[in-house]
Amino acid sequence: MSLCKFAGKAQYQIFCCLLAVAFMILITGCTFDPVSKNPEEAMAESRLVYAASDGLYLTNLTGETPNKVLDDRGLSYPVFSEKGDRIIFRKTVRENNSDTYIDRVTIFVYDIASGQNIMLGEEVLSYCAGPENSFLISTKDGKLLQADLHVTSSEGKELLEYETRDLSLWPEAVSQNPDIAITYENLKASPDKKYLAYNVNVQDNRIEDGREGGYYYSGGMYVLNLPSEEAVLVVKPIRSTPESLGNNPEPGPWSRDGTILTVWDKPQSGSLSADGVNCLFYHVDTKKTTTFDSSLLAYDENISFSRKNNIAALTGYGRDMFADKRIDEITDVSGSSAVFHTLQEIYRKGLVPAMPQFSADGKTLYFAAMKKTDLKGLDEGQWMSEDYQNVYPLKRQLYAMALNGSREIREITSDPQYRCESPILLNNEKYLVFGRANAEDYDGSMSIWMVSADGKDERLLGEWQEEEYNDVWMSDKYDDYYGRGSWHGIFAIYDATK
Repeated sequence: MSLCKFAGKAQYQIFCCLLAVAFMILITGCTFDPVSKNPEEAMAESRLVYAASDGLYLTNLTGETPNKVLDDRGLSYPVFSEKGDRIIFRKTVRENNSDTYIDRVTIFVYDIASGQNIMLGEEVLSYCAGPENSFLISTKDGKLLQADLHVTSSEGKELLEYETRDLSLWPEAVSQNPDIAITYENLKASPDKKYLAYNVNVQDNRIEDGREGGYYYSGGMYVLNLPSEEAVLVVKPIRSTPESLGNNPEPGPWSRDGTILTVWDKPQSGSLSADGVNCLFYHVDTKKTTTFDSSLLAYDENISFSRKNNIAALTGYGRDMFADKRIDEITDVSGSSAVFHTLQEIYRKGLVPAMPQFSADGKTLYFAAMKKTDLKGLDEGQWMSEDYQNVYPLKRQLYAMALNGSREIREITSDPQYRCESPILLNNEKYLVFGRANAEDYDGSMSIWMVSADGKDERLLGEWQEEEYNDVWMSDKYDDYYGRGSWHGIFAIYDATK
């Protein structure tokens, strides 16, 4: 065989192989990623931060010993920047006097690479991660700011510095007057950091209805397009009258693709809101809303989106998390009213669910739940304080439900002496990160774990002891009086898995 013929045959074989690869890509939608990481590398690059009683701790998701990066008390609500290299958090100092107390809140940012931290302000109301690795913050004096941080060197030392850009826009639904002040609250950036949702609170210091000063009401709920700096009024404010109650709408979770925003349609009454509200789904592309006429508790962990924008919603009237709670699957929000059905299998299994987490494809639902048999009748109308003490601490475990095929519900964790809560499904959908607390008695023992979706692999990520606790609260960061058990104020994840 000649060399020319051999080369032609080799080229033909290579061409056939490339054609086969191209055909596979065409029919499967696969892509080649030359810098893709193996699962363990992705877990090592993922980060967990948590606020313990004695400081701020940082670790990855491989089970390495956590590193205490800040030694301080009163820290809570950590949030990662977009790239996962900085953390914003708050420090609370409680000042007591004979009659009452005041919480002094200061906001800081910690830079992981340099180990430096900087104070952003003492008058911050709300914050979230922003575009281009920034943080978005709102202040008590009525400003909406973008804080951009950078590290500089001076005399051989690294210093963390920041600059702010004013994003404040006077709200469309509020008249401008020297005696009217506003604040931006409950900042929620979309996953792509293109949009920022917030609600406006109004302080009207004019004389009105015989009252002087300090008259508060809603100024509406808005979505700000960050690149264009244009805001859209999503929910108009309704003022209270002697005959009817006004509203106080707030933004909730975004969909994964940032096209749909949950809106908590709260009334202007904290007590009524605590027992359940309706919600809306706002479509940023069409500026239309879809109503979901079912009672929900307005906590972000009660809503979860799939990639196709199916939605899992924890519903049921009443602030007590152990009574009248179910999970609804919302299958269509394209019209004026949401189409949904209740997952009755969970109720028939004898479970009281909480904290739903959808898989990306919407075929699996993860959630925390307690067994009705552990409630000892409390969910059936026994509301005396001694009855609460009979079932506390609540005992929750993690479960998974198949939403196609078998509809099987399986237990992921099985730890009767502990309560497992606030599951977060990683992007690779192989693991859930969750909080675990002692369910035998409130001794202040708290920990964060990671468990595989099949329940076979568990890793301890961090543990600590809360110093101040009682029969109901394990810590100020752990809202639990009505059985919520949220870890939102304790830990955050930067997820590098795919």
